[in-house]
Amino acid sequence: MRKLPILLLLALAILSVLTICLRSYYTTSNPRNAATVGAIQPPRGYERVPVPQGSYGAYLRSLLLQPKGSKLHLYSGQVAKRQILSAAIVEQPLLGKNEQCADVAMRLHDEYLWLQRDYENITHTDVCGNRRTYLGGDSRADFEKYLMGVFEWCNTRSLYEETDSIAFLEVMPGDVLVHLTRPGDRYGHAVVVADVARNRRGDIAILCIEGNTPARQKHVVRNLNPIRNPWHIIRPGTHTIRFIKSRFYPGEMRRIGTSQLSIQHNITL
Repeated sequence: MRKLPILLLLALAILSVLTICLRSYYTTSNPRNAATVGAIQPPRGYERVPVPQGSYGAYLRSLLLQPKGSKLHLYSGQVAKRQILSAAIVEQPLLGKNEQCADVAMRLHDEYLWLQRDYENITHTDVCGNRRTYLGGDSRADFEKYLMGVFEWCNTRSLYEETDSIAFLEVMPGDVLVHLTRPGDRYGHAVVVADVARNRRGDIAILCIEGNTPARQKHVVRNLNPIRNPWHIIRPGTHTIRFIKSRFYPGEMRRIGTSQLSIQHNITL
């Protein structure tokens, strides 16, 4: 009979330890202290898809991450309330309160083009149908001024319209998930697919980066499944990609393409 209380105490001790570990997992950013996006290990049995050196996909994998335990902050400097959304924080300063979800997708691609000195392709069509083209060359101040104008005049709809729909299983690093406002939703949302891995069965693991409203630091999207975190799995026949606060359907996996050339006017900055 004495064994029963001992076993009960042992079970309670194990439960307590597991609770502490799970609480730490759900509140700790970058728990394995990865230095870059590309240093985050894919799920067991998956291998990263190859990307050319110097490509946008390679740039996304090179993004620096803040160290283990870093807190996610809003543009105001306040600590964000829902730390659970962030699996790791990208080391890139915010440019203001308008840098939200779609703005993150546009900025990351523009940052890559700017580093490549591919200035002529830094261009967006805003919500009024005007084409906003960057003409500031290698001036960082001019580039950031241009980005802040993009954040003010472009949104999820303009991002959606300047990208092309692809199938879920065609996803590659650099693609974006974009949905417009739906019934019951106050806003649309956009998420950047920063990395992709595959297994032999044809399943796909994606690692995503997002911003949000109110504006906050860019972060790797957490998966509440501790075995998969921060990767999310797409299998043949998948009809919905679900994150903690958002979901995406067929037609909402998008690729930066030539549709942005269909514009009405030109604004050069």
